[in-house]
Amino acid sequence: MYKICFTILFVVSFSTTFSQTINNIHFEYDDYGNRTSRYIVIDKIGQVDDSLQVAAEDNENVFEDQLGEIKIKIFPNPTTGILKIQIQNLPDNAKSSITVISTSGGTIFSKSPLMSDGTVDLTSYANGVYFLNIIIGEKVTSWTIIKQ
Repeated sequence: MYKICFTILFVVSFSTTFSQTINNIHFEYDDYGNRTSRYIVIDKIGQVDDSLQVAAEDNENVFEDQLGEIKIKIFPNPTTGILKIQIQNLPDNAKSSITVISTSGGTIFSKSPLMSDGTVDLTSYANGVYFLNIIIGEKVTSWTIIKQ
């Protein structure tokens, strides 16, 4: 009888412990596809699965868009001032430009033509929301940038 009780107690405690030690990362997105929050679910004893945390940090605040064969990455967003832009498969002769517009409608940054790697410096501007437009040929992509 003692062995049966011990075995049942062990199985119940073992299954309860492992059912509560699942680590997950959950993301929430706004209507425009920008990630607004990230939640890391930690296990019962307060340990975070390091492999999940590293994977989340590597991809944190990187946003991508595709214009035909042209792949655009913008990061970090939100930014503290320096916004990086990477464009893959940018045609050499394509008419291209980038514009950053404030919420009041004023253009605060403009550049043409684009290079495959570039930055936009927002450090001298107030914290808030800005709109970034990238035009390559006849194609346009628009982004909402948050400066913190």
